[in-house]
Order: sequence, then structure tokens, then C-alpha cells
Amino acid sequence: MVAVEAPAKVNLTLTVTGRRADGYHWIESLMQTVDLVDRVVLVRTPSEAGVRCVGNGVPVGDGNLACRAVRALQEAVPPPAGEWEGVTIRIRKRIPVAGGLAGGSANAAAALIGANALWGLGIGRKELARIGAQVGADVPFCLYGGTAVAQGIGDVLEPVPPAPPLAGVILNPGFPVSTARVYQLYDEWRLPLGEEGRARAMAEAVAAHDVRAVAQLLQNDLEAVTVRLHPEVAALRELVLSAGALGAVMCGSGPSVFGLAENPEHGEHLARRLAGRVPFAVACRFVSHGARITGFAQGPGGEGGTIVCADR
Repeated sequence: MVAVEAPAKVNLTLTVTGRRADGYHWIESLMQTVDLVDRVVLVRTPSEAGVRCVGNGVPVGDGNLACRAVRALQEAVPPPAGEWEGVTIRIRKRIPVAGGLAGGSANAAAALIGANALWGLGIGRKELARIGAQVGADVPFCLYGGTAVAQGIGDVLEPVPPAPPLAGVILNPGFPVSTARVYQLYDEWRLPLGEEGRARAMAEAVAAHDVRAVAQLLQNDLEAVTVRLHPEVAALRELVLSAGALGAVMCGSGPSVFGLAENPEHGEHLARRLAGRVPFAVACRFVSHGARITGFAQGPGGEGGTIVCADR
């Protein structure tokens, strides 16, 4: 077995800069991983063929990006022993599903790293990112993590110096939002395209640990759509601001909202203050890594198998 940690992603800025004929959009965003994580465990199943995903509230089959990522890996490289053995991917969710936090992409990145280690393929992260991009635009960032300016459809990454330990709170109203639907309505409603530059300004503010500047620069063009569909998102922003956050922004296509804190202690205070008032409220800190292996164990294993920690 291989255990992998899959951090969530927040977009401190998200500017829609262009439209493509295939339904994708050009964007510019300052992306950041946080310590809200899913746990992904890959277990050999020699008696079974194929890739199977299980877990609390996760899609199964091709509806799960982690399964699709491992299948894409199998299509990209030859099997190490003549044929692929079966693998079960067990996902223990903490990141809200379809919450705008790239939880599915983070699971896909974790599955790629885990399968690479489980089968001893020796593939570098750059090649894993290329394979992951076929599954989802956010998968390459979730592989690398940290702080990065993202362009293209979100898959062209420019790493910037790791952020200081900024912190905040993530709120979720308890329902999913379709990213494809939000972008579709962005076009149908003819909302204006934004100009590039805000992500780089945010990167400078983050690197300087200037929380006041970070608060002022928080921005997400997709809020205009999601708030019209779900006014609860606007209510979450107002709630976290009234609780004392320095600033707030919707994450991805929503509906999760990130509230910026003065420091980690302030983030914990915000989470405690908001607990019970929303379905999901958790303090978070910025982290400088993406998906990473946290443990190994020998044998086919299972839910009760022992994971030997690798880096903790």
C-alpha cells in the first residue's frame, strides 16, 4: 500500500481572460495549496483487474478523476511486469466534493504519485503532470502545489517563492456547484473578460507577507455567476467578514469561500466562531507542497492495513 496526502487548492485571484471554442477558458490565477487534505491510499488487488475507487461520498468509475488518472498513466507507459495488476484507490474525504477547492484534481494528483510509487515506475513529476493535464486542468498544480501563477486553462504554471505561513478559514454551504455550468453561464450572460496582472500583484503581496495587501487583492471573476445562482455564497462572504476576516473570496467556481486571517491563531478563532453556523468551517494554513507520499506498507493490505509513515 501507498498512502498519499492530497491538499486542497484556493484561488486567491481568478481572472477570466479569454474564451475557447471547446468550452474551456483562458485564465490567470494565483493558486495556493492549503493544509485541508484528503487521504488517498492505493492498495494492490492482484486477484482483480482494473482500477477501482472507493470512499465516503466519492464518485466511482470514470466519474472519479483519481481512477481516470491511473488509467491515463497505464495508457502512457508500459506495465512493469508485462501486464497491469489491479489497484483499489481508497479516498478519505475532508475536502468538500464539488466545492471549488480542486478536491477531485488533488485526488487525481495523489493517485498518480501513489501509483508511480506502488509499481516502481520511476516517472518524474514533470511527466506525471503532463499525464495529469489530460484528466483535468488543475491536476498539474495539485502535483506541484505551493504558490504559482497559473495561466492557459490553469495548466501553465509559473512557480513563485513559497508563501509565508498565511492562514484563514474555509466555509462551505453544504451543496455542490458544477464548474462547467458556471463557465457556461459566464459566456451566456456575456460577462466581461478581465485583464492580466492581478495574479502577479497578489504573488508579490503574498511573498511580502503583506496580509492587508492580500486582502485587498482577493478577487474571483466567477463569483458574479455563482452568487446569482446561489445567494448563499454571498451570505458566506458577509458572514466570514463580519466574524473578523480581513478579506474573503469564493474558491474556484464555488461554493466554498476562503476568509483571510491575520495569522494561524486568528484563523482558528474564526473557525471556532463560525462552527455550527455553517455546514462546514475549518481553519487552514498555506503549505508549500502538493500531493505527497506519507507512508508505505508491504503486502496487498486493506482498510485495516498498517501504513508506516514516511515523512511524519
